[in-house]
Amino acid sequence: MEMESSEILIKNIIEEIPTILIGKFEEANLSNLEEILSINFQEFCRIRGVGRTAAKKLQEFQERVRENLEEFSDLQTRNTKIHNLPMGSSEILIKNIIEEIPTILIGKFEEANLSNLEEILSINFQEFCRIRGVGRVLSH
Repeated sequence: MEMESSEILIKNIIEEIPTILIGKFEEANLSNLEEILSINFQEFCRIRGVGRTAAKKLQEFQERVRENLEEFSDLQTRNTKIHNLPMGSSEILIKNIIEEIPTILIGKFEEANLSNLEEILSINFQEFCRIRGVGRVLSH
């Protein structure tokens, strides 16, 4: 079932947002696709650090969202899906459930030498944030 653009949160589709726009959306206090689609272009261009490249990327991203809302709806559903984990999660290897893991996290888990579900579930927030390249976007 396709969601409304106001229901699709930026944090749940972050891997599909051009990197140059992520900080700009935060600065503009945008939290969902409806807000991105309705932002005034001149207002967006007044945000500190927004130049031609970011403005062009915004227009391209808005067009992509309008044409592919279902894709973003599906991505949010996949990224927020709650899974009931079986006993023995140490035996469940990441490579066997890779399609259920948001793309943006796979490399981070590999970087931290996390190879099974139990290891992923046992890492705390502070440890996760110390993984090289995680940054504040992934840790929200």
